[in-house]
Amino acid sequence: MDFKESEMEFGNFDESKCFRIEKSDIYKKNFGGNGFSTVEFVLFRPEKNKLLFVEAKTTLPDISNKEDFNKNVDGIVKKFVDSFYLTLSLWFENNNYDKRELPLNYIDFINKNVEFTMVLVIKNRKADGIKRIKARITERFPKRELRLWKFDVIVMNEDFARKNNLVVSKNT
Repeated sequence: MDFKESEMEFGNFDESKCFRIEKSDIYKKNFGGNGFSTVEFVLFRPEKNKLLFVEAKTTLPDISNKEDFNKNVDGIVKKFVDSFYLTLSLWFENNNYDKRELPLNYIDFINKNVEFTMVLVIKNRKADGIKRIKARITERFPKRELRLWKFDVIVMNEDFARKNNLVVSKNT
């Protein structure tokens, strides 16, 4: 499975391990426009025992523009949190939604020891500002979620995403 988001080609994913939550009918029919927002996709990496919640951006305002930067970061954090809870609801079947578009082995995505990783991929970002973006996301993450769940936050540019097998080709 390959698809384009934020001018990057994501892919080489096994369809049974990738859920395009943002494009799903479950999200669009039941949650979109109702105060929920989602990341681009959820990817299960069984070899690493990780469930990745991946948000893609072409750019992000510079950290020196605090108001715009914080507004964007808050939107990203909201997407992570909303996607996490929506995914848990679907995976634990705590709803009446049609499950036909979920990956075939979706029930295997969440097991006792799976690690939840929030991944932000920014196409046009140099590596030097990545640590500060990660720190700001972690700082603005709701404290109650951090206490309830163990999340890892990873911020990367397109090159690093390619090295981590999230982005498959270089786009211009």
